[in-house]
Amino acid sequence: MQTFDSSKHLIGLDISQYQGTVNFKKIKENGASWVICRTYGTDHRGNGDTRFEQNVKNARAAGLKVGTYYFATPKVPLDLQDARNQAQQFIDKIIFGTGNGNDFGDLIPMLDIEDDTGHVGEGQSIRLLKVSELIQWILEFRRYFEDATQTRLGIYCSSFFWNEQMRNGLPTANPIKDMPLWIAEYTKYWPDGKKSPNNFGGWTSWHIWQHREDGDGRYWGCESEKVDLNYSLSLEAICEKN
Repeated sequence: MQTFDSSKHLIGLDISQYQGTVNFKKIKENGASWVICRTYGTDHRGNGDTRFEQNVKNARAAGLKVGTYYFATPKVPLDLQDARNQAQQFIDKIIFGTGNGNDFGDLIPMLDIEDDTGHVGEGQSIRLLKVSELIQWILEFRRYFEDATQTRLGIYCSSFFWNEQMRNGLPTANPIKDMPLWIAEYTKYWPDGKKSPNNFGGWTSWHIWQHREDGDGRYWGCESEKVDLNYSLSLEAICEKN
């Protein structure tokens, strides 16, 4: 992955209802350029993140660019109609939040793929799918989303998830490696001297890097004690939606 240089990267936060009431003006004043707001977490039965719509409105009013993400919970056994249903749920929530059927956010929308063990019902864990099945599910979600919105879809994941929990990861020919990558890899776990996130799954660069899960929420205007912190290479890179 590209070597990190804090002077050349922009700061962004990912926000959900767990941050409580958020002062987005303070986020902007403290140096962030953008936020990514959660649409749905692990529970897809209701109306999703309870603060999404308000977060989108307030973030934009503060002059921040706004992106969206959706926590995937694929059914087991593999069900491609489920992928289409979840993609449509993501689309509907974004439209409801932006108030415009042609507005899918300022940034590349992101599909969150990670270990959901302990968060979903028995028989529903993403880890019960074969790697090939998970890839099929992601590809169908992506196809449906991009066809319906004419907007490029990115993916959030960690090197640990792919390399360890997904049975030693994927081959270099990974068919989703062209999806813009939002990588989760926390510097607090790095050995001395490490300068950049790991290559994995065929990806050799990232669009967004979530480097902390324990940022000072109060400093950043959040009601919560902690907030995730991210870097982007440039606004142009993460706004490249088509």
